[in-house]
Amino acid sequence: MRVALVGGTGGLGPGLAARWLLSDIEVIIGSRVRERAQETASKISRLVDRDVEGMLNQEAVEEAEIIVLTIPFKGVEPTLKSLSNHLKGKTIISPIVSPSPAPGTSAGELVRRLSPDSAKVASAFQNVGAHALAELEKPIDCDVVVCGDPEARETAAKLVEKIPNLRALDGGGIENSWIIEALTHLLIRLNKRYR
Repeated sequence: MRVALVGGTGGLGPGLAARWLLSDIEVIIGSRVRERAQETASKISRLVDRDVEGMLNQEAVEEAEIIVLTIPFKGVEPTLKSLSNHLKGKTIISPIVSPSPAPGTSAGELVRRLSPDSAKVASAFQNVGAHALAELEKPIDCDVVVCGDPEARETAAKLVEKIPNLRALDGGGIENSWIIEALTHLLIRLNKRYR
């Protein structure tokens, strides 16, 4: 299993990469800037004492079977348009949250619409915080709802459960992604209020 983290230099990217590397999953860090990808890959490699490559997003996608989009919502359309020819037949996982999720407008559904028909798409990891992932000495104990195409849901669930103490829950089709994205906004507000 080889995973490419598109835009893997910030946000969820480094934490997911480190935790998957510790579970013996091969990871590639992708970026629009090669030097940034290599610098992040080098830091992660030193942190977990595992080999990780850093390369341009397009190269990372070409080298992997599973693509995780660790990019902001505003980057979804330009990123997928630029990578479209390289995503055919791949499994794409979106942890992205729309700023205003509603039926038909979720990040997961947007990724599905903009991806090649032959790609398999799932959404997952919206409720897992980047800071929590990066604190490798602390376990993360939570459930992760996975929505999307059946084959992609299965792949995403396996990746979820490669991280100790995470449990994958089957959330059905990609059309349900908006519910999870909306819940993520609510959880963020509750965390701010109740710390």
